[in-house]
Amino acid sequence: MAEIINNRVCVTVQELDGILSLKSLQQLAYRGQAERAQRGCRNTSALYYADSLPYKYRCEVYKRYPDLNAQAAAKPFIEALEPDGNAINFYDDFTFEDGTHLTPEKVEEYANNAAILNGFRSWLEGSNSERKKTSHGRCPKGEFWKSAAAALERMADTYPNSLPLNPRRLQDKYNSYIKDGYQALISGKHKNSNAAKVDSEEKKAVISALCAIPNGFDNEFVARYYNETAEKMGWEKITAGTVAKYRKENGLVIDAVRYGNTSFSNNRAMQVSRSKPTAAMLMWSLDGWDAELYFQKRNAKGVVTYTNRKVLEVVVDPCCDFPIGYAIGDVENAELIAEALRNAANYTRELFGQRYRTCQIQSDHYAMKAMAPYYATVSDKVTPARVKNAKSKPVERYFDHLNETYCKTQSNWSGYGITADKKHQPSSEFHNIIKRNFPDEEGVIRQLEAMIAAERQQKMEEYRKFWNATPEERRLPLPEETFLLRFGKTTGYTNVLEGSGLRPRLEGKKRQYDCFDVRFREYAYLRWEVRYDADDMSHVLAVSEDGRHRFLLEEKYVQPMALADRKEGDAEQLQRVANYNNALKQHTQTLFGEITAHAKPILGGGYVEQLESPDAHNDLAKALITDSKGQHKSQRASERRRILQAVDVEYSEEHKPEPVPVVVENTPAGESRVNTFDLY
Repeated sequence: MAEIINNRVCVTVQELDGILSLKSLQQLAYRGQAERAQRGCRNTSALYYADSLPYKYRCEVYKRYPDLNAQAAAKPFIEALEPDGNAINFYDDFTFEDGTHLTPEKVEEYANNAAILNGFRSWLEGSNSERKKTSHGRCPKGEFWKSAAAALERMADTYPNSLPLNPRRLQDKYNSYIKDGYQALISGKHKNSNAAKVDSEEKKAVISALCAIPNGFDNEFVARYYNETAEKMGWEKITAGTVAKYRKENGLVIDAVRYGNTSFSNNRAMQVSRSKPTAAMLMWSLDGWDAELYFQKRNAKGVVTYTNRKVLEVVVDPCCDFPIGYAIGDVENAELIAEALRNAANYTRELFGQRYRTCQIQSDHYAMKAMAPYYATVSDKVTPARVKNAKSKPVERYFDHLNETYCKTQSNWSGYGITADKKHQPSSEFHNIIKRNFPDEEGVIRQLEAMIAAERQQKMEEYRKFWNATPEERRLPLPEETFLLRFGKTTGYTNVLEGSGLRPRLEGKKRQYDCFDVRFREYAYLRWEVRYDADDMSHVLAVSEDGRHRFLLEEKYVQPMALADRKEGDAEQLQRVANYNNALKQHTQTLFGEITAHAKPILGGGYVEQLESPDAHNDLAKALITDSKGQHKSQRASERRRILQAVDVEYSEEHKPEPVPVVVENTPAGESRVNTFDLY
């Protein structure tokens, strides 16, 4: 709705629709008759100060949005004066007993009087902290009314009014306004009271107040209670029919107080009509529902209870009310919502061959901070519904459908809810007779799963048609890596990379995973957390302990040992590994080439050329194979001398470095030994 900028109420171009066209608004802004508070940009509407609009447009804004005042912060009355939308409505709708109305000039005058007196009331009733913020502090009431009367002339340019300039008379007018409301500002010259039984605002207020009491007094009770008061006050008594008349005429105010803000917003306030999405995956709506199915459960003390219910979290695509995802739990919490979103993402892969994100997701405000990363993963935009506005969420109506279509047919059906008419609820006496036949927890879970399965089966073909109507640019793939990073389960421990890959134990079974990204082998020194989807463990995500590295791994393909056991696809997978190893070898050679290029000027060409020589990697160097005389070292030394003779040593003997000790671990004896190798 409205926004507050610089302590002033702002409205958008959309909110001015029907009051002022965009072209006219731009012309007013160009002429300086409308002040723009914020320029419009992508996904952000331009804002205009409501109090800068010409009076006739300003009044229309506050008539349409009478709660703008309530949105403004408390501030000194001179700086915070705003038109009173309720006052404008009251004086516009005011009808004298002869059927006439106030003139537009009088409506403006009385509405301005009410706005100014409202400003005085905000000042007088403001908290000490708010007064300190404005640097005014406390002041005696006498001084206040002198200042207020003096300020009336300065306010007349913006708010033409007829309030008295005398401080005492102004205070009396204020007290009358506080007591009698808007009616007190209407001059007695306009009134034409007759001998009606309810001929004063006090009498009307008593009737309205009695009708608005949340206890729900009927017309007979209100009339009886009013007549008891009337007898003490010397008023004429009334009948229940008179109460019914005033209840109807003041129903808006009475119902707002009696039934509360939620009921007022859902039943009295104007509702927005919206059409369903025209294609699949344009929007998801999700919420939790205490499924109306009882099940029996034995508690810790051994007592069996029969009024237990499970929570069903459902993600609905409103294009055809298709349950794209769901989860069942004991209570609605962040974990249950995340599980329903995970189920929805997986089901898109089952339907369309790969996981997809939705363009928009609609939720309530429950656990919004914890759920924000999950919503961002499965959707492009998140639009939480207004608090306690059940009508705006399609999933709420879908729950009614499930209850009426499926739950109602079950013997353990719990009913429609506590606010429903008792005549339409199942018999509690009958429930007491058959309660021992209620399903247990597993049984009710099967009931709910069967309900969702039936819904999906019935609407599958229709939903696929909606998917075909989805524009290509609106189809948002959900990468496997992103899905596992957000929704993947973890084992609680980390794994180290082995020659055979990662070997975590998932769901009680040891599995092997590897990655065909050559970079993965470079981080063999790290430990990896494995994230997986229990419904499909063909791929897992390996995330380093610090979270800086992650790789998507696939389950290793198992080759048969015997050629006779080979089947179609084995050769291709074997070749795939061979290609990867060749690429890995080429990758290491490329990297080492870069190393030698940098090291050669420092270490000298002889040693580097020895490393580059193929003879440095002959069989004698890598295999302990003796000759016919049982000798190996002599043959290896002879080979080494041959290599060194072929090397052009660039350094003199005095510059020859000392032998470099190299520690070799894991010897056959189980202890480390130290060998020294001469660089030359």
